[in-house]
Amino acid sequence: MIENLSGDFEPADYTDGYSAALQALIDAKVEGHEVVQPTTAIQDAGVEQLLAALQETAQERTDTDQATSPEVVRAKAAAEKAKESATKAKKATSKARSASKTRR
Repeated sequence: MIENLSGDFEPADYTDGYSAALQALIDAKVEGHEVVQPTTAIQDAGVEQLLAALQETAQERTDTDQATSPEVVRAKAAAEKAKESATKAKKATSKARSASKTRR
């Protein structure tokens, strides 16, 4: 998973949601609003969503990497060539059988 997600780090691609959330919490307390802590169920749901998103991203990256890897490209080309050869062999066999029937 780490290899699939590794790459150059671009800080501009990420936002710091923690700082904004912390500032909103501080502002709410200063203004006298009641601050409610999320329940365990809500926190667990957030963790599950995060894990699902990570797994989905890793799978997409793996699929992309595998589809474009040189080994996969060569294997697909070899499979296509084998399929063409099998088709030619069937045609040649059929042609040879019909030729032997007409000679009789």
